[in-house]
Amino acid sequence: MHVTLIDRDNNQHSLEAADLPDLYERLVSTMQIDGLCGGCASCATCHVYIDCTDTLPEPSAQESEVLEGLRFQQVNSRLLCQLAGSPETLTLTLADME
Repeated sequence: MHVTLIDRDNNQHSLEAADLPDLYERLVSTMQIDGLCGGCASCATCHVYIDCTDTLPEPSAQESEVLEGLRFQQVNSRLLCQLAGSPETLTLTLADME
């Protein structure tokens, strides 16, 4: 899948990833996101804004609860660690650190 990533400095990067879990792992390994909880949906250090929320499953109750407590939450907020699948193209923006 092709990903356009907009980082916290508003720089745009073009990436290829096998799927969303692969993208999460790559961003953690390159320290673009922290992923402190290891993908358990409890720390929100992988908070992103997604451009195509209608092509992804709805957030789980646990993800929604974490998102509701964030200062920088938007209607298209998601936790990258909770996303699965491989949309053909995706644009995501790293949210400001909480």
